Amino acid sequence: MTGVDLPRFIKPLPAHVGRTELEYLHYQDAFTFPNQRMQDRLFQCYVDFVHAEFPVVEVHEVIAMLEEGGRNNGKISLLLYWAMIFAASAFLECSEIRNLGYGSYK
Repeated sequence: MTGVDLPRFIKPLPAHVGRTELEYLHYQDAFTFPNQRMQDRLFQCYVDFVHAEFPVVEVHEVIAMLEEGGRNNGKISLLLYWAMIFAASAFLECSEIRNLGYGSYK
């Protein structure tokens, strides 16, 4: 594995991340993102439920990053993005997950 294809709104991985770490992250699906509908819904859950109680990011800046695709308003770290996605996933019903094209939370 030589490179990682990340969405444009995600910061490039640090140079010190080695091949072994990249392979491990790839094996763990850290570079496999949900479909766009699912990401949009999860981000909405993040804003509505997580951020409302635990505002650790400037949500308007993150929205701008996502909407602009990382072109003008900076980029978000992979770890922070996944943390937001996982925190938000607790607020989706199983039926909604199935409607968005997934069989389970995993």
